[in-house]
Amino acid sequence: MLMAIDRTLDPLATADGHLSAGRNGHHQARSATAILGSDTARRIFHVESIIQDPNVQELIGEWEEKGRGEGRAAEARLLLHQVLVARSFTVTPDVRARIDGEPDVTRLEAWLEAAVTATSIGDVFRDG
Repeated sequence: MLMAIDRTLDPLATADGHLSAGRNGHHQARSATAILGSDTARRIFHVESIIQDPNVQELIGEWEEKGRGEGRAAEARLLLHQVLVARSFTVTPDVRARIDGEPDVTRLEAWLEAAVTATSIGDVFRDG
């Protein structure tokens, strides 16, 4: 049985006879091949090699940073809505649309800070 599995691993081997997953990945590759079949295992290890590429890592880092920025904006929107309600300001559909449509975290945070001390909802949005 293991000889049959080893033969199916041949396509996963590099020119020097090692698995593309590296020496520690040999058992993982053998297990993956036995469980999933050689075609699926080959695709998995190919994706792993792509993910480790420095250019792909840079792109993933950019996506993560973008996601963190979007998360900060979503949090600022939520807090701004909560402060406006807690301060008993009327949040009209236009105000809600303005807040929900604002992509700039810095502006959202400025509005949030203004909302804490504003005497009217107009004071919150004085910056534009």
